[in-house]
Amino acid sequence: MKDIRKIPVLFQEFFKQYNKTKKANKVENKMRKAIMNNNEENLKLNIEKFLEIYPTSPRNSYYPEKKWAANIYYNVGTTCAKEKKFDLAISMYRIAASYSPSPSVYNNMATCFKRQQKYYEAYNCLKKALKLDSNYTSGYGRMAILIEAYDVSVNDDAIFYLKKYFSSGGKKESLEKLVNTSIAEEKMALEKLKEKLIDKPAGES
Repeated sequence: MKDIRKIPVLFQEFFKQYNKTKKANKVENKMRKAIMNNNEENLKLNIEKFLEIYPTSPRNSYYPEKKWAANIYYNVGTTCAKEKKFDLAISMYRIAASYSPSPSVYNNMATCFKRQQKYYEAYNCLKKALKLDSNYTSGYGRMAILIEAYDVSVNDDAIFYLKKYFSSGGKKESLEKLVNTSIAEEKMALEKLKEKLIDKPAGES
């Protein structure tokens, strides 16, 4: 079994910035174990216990409680995703969105669905992200790549989203960073999109 002390992001980057009580430390360790055991029920239980100890940020007592709870669940979800516990991550992101929906929550959820080859679910998450923020540049780029790479059965067109990506300030080099280069379908999709639009003169349809 992997050493739970080496779990990234959540515990090494997020919680270390707070001076926690012994009780909070115990709860945090139980959260680690729940992640490694893929135990959603125990994970939720211990997150709620942590939120009872710290209903808002220890650094800022005026920080909105709902946003704080969303932040906790978001960081837990990110840790689950990095540990490839995608169902667990999606569950955590959904709870985060119920407290305070944000484009980043839905974007990360889309990534998890994509890793599970659930492309229509990933598409719906990106739609929600773009509905929350119509200037979410990277969201347009990710949507274009998703539709082009995986032939998602939707009425939307990859080129539409690619145009939106550039009109909202996106750059060629930044688009390339949105592609998972270890996945052949995404590399090919990027090349196809370049052929269709990127290399055409400005203003050409």
